[in-house]
Amino acid sequence: MVDYSNNVDLGYTKGIAMAERATPDGVDTALPEEVAAALGTSVAGLAQMRFRGNGPKFIKVGGRRVLYRWSDVRDYLDANTLQRTGDPRGAV
Repeated sequence: MVDYSNNVDLGYTKGIAMAERATPDGVDTALPEEVAAALGTSVAGLAQMRFRGNGPKFIKVGGRRVLYRWSDVRDYLDANTLQRTGDPRGAV
């Protein structure tokens, strides 16, 4: 069982609490449910982004489990921040 006693509350997005879990080496990981809420999409939509390769970088643990680093999610958002609608998107 995972110990979440070291959670740091990052606030709420669409009513879902997001927590940054500090792992022993300081990696800030997130579950797909948390990332989907932060990006305003569903878990299934996030899975489609993984399949198509146009979403944030992700980590596969143990074959099926998926985790994200909040730093990768922030990088994805930065790469897809536009000034105008005609600007090219630069998904990471």
